[in-house]
Amino acid sequence: MRSRVVVLSDGVPNEGAFLPEELAPRAAEALAAGCTTTVVGLGSQFDAPLLRALAEAGGGGYHVGAGARLAPALSAELEAALAAPADGAYVELELPPGLEVHADPGAFRVEGRVARVSVPALAPGAERRLVLPLTGRPAAQLRVHVGWKGPAGPQAVTLAAPAVAAETSLPGDAALGLALDAAAAHVSAGRGRQARAALDAVAEAALASPAPQVRVRAETTLRLGVALETLVPGASHGARRELGLALGTLAWDLRR
Repeated sequence: MRSRVVVLSDGVPNEGAFLPEELAPRAAEALAAGCTTTVVGLGSQFDAPLLRALAEAGGGGYHVGAGARLAPALSAELEAALAAPADGAYVELELPPGLEVHADPGAFRVEGRVARVSVPALAPGAERRLVLPLTGRPAAQLRVHVGWKGPAGPQAVTLAAPAVAAETSLPGDAALGLALDAAAAHVSAGRGRQARAALDAVAEAALASPAPQVRVRAETTLRLGVALETLVPGASHGARRELGLALGTLAWDLRR
């Protein structure tokens, strides 16, 4: 079983390193050594981008709580880790020529023609959806490598996915997550019009989708943008912060 560090923060670092690019690599090093980092932001004044960077690099969860009481989502994560039959899991995709990553890869790390993501411990029966936005016409099969550490020791399997022609730029979860991230920053700063613009940009591209569920989500996103433009300018600083944190948490869930 992996070790796990749970970071609880009600503010921002006041000495030493304090930037995501300074602290996230430390969480990544700990993950490589077998220690997962889960993060809980307390209150509404903490540095959300910093804590989310720690959680992403550390392979753990990101949670927001109003006080010191542990959120149910965190309790569920810790219980899943204790019951996990698979630990230290990862997924690697070999991208064939002609297939390219066309947007922010979310939790994936892309190096050359390989995209890789570490997966936190999985409880029995648990599922994990990973989204890597791709475009192009692949010239060969997409090879997927999955590895994990179970009771019998390290395990690995390689899968081959059929080559599928793809020439779409319709926004998926990763793109919507990026838009919500941008909207969260604007909301926290009181910029309702800019928050709406960030959401409109990603939603309008999906309105022409032939898939009804995609159009419904696009319409919902547009309505959210209208609400933000209307309500944010008159909201208090505390209310804007809490709404920004909520949007950021939703962005995290979509991009993971």
